[in-house]
Amino acid sequence: MVAGLAMLTLLVGVVVIDDDPRRDPAPTSAPASAETPRPSRVLFIGDSIGDQFSAVTSAELAEEGYDTQVWAVWGKGLLDHDLRDGTFFASLVADFDPDVVVLENVGNYNPQPGDAAADSDAMYDEWARVVTQDVAILSGRGAAVVVVRGPASAAEPLASRTPRINALYDQLEGVVLADGWAALGGDQFRADLHWDDGVHLTDAGAVALSDAVRQVLDGVLDLPG
Repeated sequence: MVAGLAMLTLLVGVVVIDDDPRRDPAPTSAPASAETPRPSRVLFIGDSIGDQFSAVTSAELAEEGYDTQVWAVWGKGLLDHDLRDGTFFASLVADFDPDVVVLENVGNYNPQPGDAAADSDAMYDEWARVVTQDVAILSGRGAAVVVVRGPASAAEPLASRTPRINALYDQLEGVVLADGWAALGGDQFRADLHWDDGVHLTDAGAVALSDAVRQVLDGVLDLPG
């Protein structure tokens, strides 16, 4: 009995080394996979034109699994008193935490007593200040900001104002521009892409502007969430 226990002890202590190179190596634990980033979130901010094209773009993105939110109000302008200080846009960013923000406004202006006169140099200076402020707010949590250059209009005051607003957008730093002006004909006003009012977009016009925005978005949506 004692001899049997001794033999068992010796066997337990034996370590078998298999150095046959023909054998497959022992499996190793797979490295932990990186956490899957959340779907990119795209926030659209705009006026009536923004409302029209973002209905197309956001629907496309939603079908592809992106999370979208649209805040677009007909007739609103960046200098409206409830938007001018940027607090409202800051709340949108805090609530939705977007990866990309698409900002559009063709130049709606609704002056109140004490505001700069419409289309004065002071108005454009204030627009430049506010849109720069808004870009800083919208990108404050790391979002990329796409600014849409507005399409031409056949009706005043936007026929004269939108090109000057676009020129201000061209001077912005840290944004990507989507050229809605060129997409809808540029200096050659495309009546077939507009309503009879010379401002708003037909379905074809909304698709054309959406395509221009989407072309830019495709280049920025790969940003990490």
